[in-house]
Amino acid sequence: MSTRVVTRRFLGLAVLLLLAAGCQDLPAAPDTNKPPSASFFFTPVSPIYAGITSVTFNASGSRDDDGRIASYVWDFGDGSAPQTGDGPLATHTFPDTAARCVVITYGVSVTVTDDKGATAVTSVPVTVTELPAPTALECTGWGSGSRGWSPPVCRWPRPAPRRTRPCQGRPDPTLRGARPGAPGVTGWVPRG
Repeated sequence: MSTRVVTRRFLGLAVLLLLAAGCQDLPAAPDTNKPPSASFFFTPVSPIYAGITSVTFNASGSRDDDGRIASYVWDFGDGSAPQTGDGPLATHTFPDTAARCVVITYGVSVTVTDDKGATAVTSVPVTVTELPAPTALECTGWGSGSRGWSPPVCRWPRPAPRRTRPCQGRPDPTLRGARPGAPGVTGWVPRG
């Protein structure tokens, strides 16, 4: 074997050893995990009644470009415990509270976590009606009765007329809530 071949092999081996030794000193590759994106929608949108309507939340629009979403944590904003799952669907019924005749808006959020531990959060307002609905007769303040309301009635002067006829004329000021043009109000005294 010639000296040239031995020298080339020796040099080649020396270069490989130097490269191998140099690789040990290189820093680790940076973490290139991209965080996921969170999004969701819910059905039904309206009406949602407290204690009655079961609402389905769907976060299938959430994405992780460099992996997969490993978990979903739902916070319904109503004081209930967070709901955790490995799938994008959750179902929730908002609790019936002591409130009546009001609409409550809850901030519902979902936190998604990808397979490398990165997270993303998004929130959406959800409007829930506490029954009776604010537009119900018992919530509008018409009349007064054992349930907080009574249907408006006609008031006739004494003695009452023998023939009944539709209420018409001027409003009876003693009937609470009676005002001209109000729907369903029959709190009128006859002309005369």
